[in-house]
Order: sequence, then C-alpha cells, then structure tokens
Amino acid sequence: MGLIFGIGTGLFIIIVLWTITVLLSLAFSRVDSLRPVAGVLVLVTTIITIILVLYPREGAIPEAVDVVVTDHTFWGRVAMLAGMGLFTMLSLLFMLVFHWTDPVIARPIKSRRY
Repeated sequence: MGLIFGIGTGLFIIIVLWTITVLLSLAFSRVDSLRPVAGVLVLVTTIITIILVLYPREGAIPEAVDVVVTDHTFWGRVAMLAGMGLFTMLSLLFMLVFHWTDPVIARPIKSRRY
C-alpha cells in the first residue's frame, strides 16, 4: 500500500480534489456567468468522492510486511536542510536591512499643472 505523507493514496486524492474544487469555486463565484460551473464542479467532486469512499481498492487492514528500512542519507539531508535554513535566514536579514528599511524620500512636484 503506497502512503503519501502517512496517508493513503485515495484520501490524498480526495484532499487534493476538494482543495482544487474549493479554490475554483471561490474563483468562479466572482463571475456571474461561471457560477453554474462551480455548482457542476462541486457535484462532480462529490460523485468522485462517493465512488472513492464506497469502492476501496485494498482491504481495511494492511498486510504485515517484515521489512527494515534504513536511511543512509539522513545526516546529509539534515546538513543540507540546516544550510538552506541558515542561508534563508541570512537572506531575509539582508533583505530587511538593505531593502525594506530603505527610506523613501518625497520630492516636490516641479509643475503645478493638474
């Protein structure tokens, strides 16, 4: 059974599907001509969700497998993540110091023509 972020594939598909449906429905609610499309989109998503819930592909109890998984690249990934975090913090600090705190000075308008 394949897991994505610790949840099953079907539940992951349902979460992604409903997220896309909600975002598109919010976008379509602003346009009068696309409001029926939002309703149809919610209906289709509901039907797909019902099908995925009622007809699971695998059993409810997963098979027991005696496999020991070892991660040989753990410390390398931790070091890379620490380096990326350090450089992200430094770039945000430099952005704050050199860009966001740069004063904006108002200059007078030369002409009085409106």
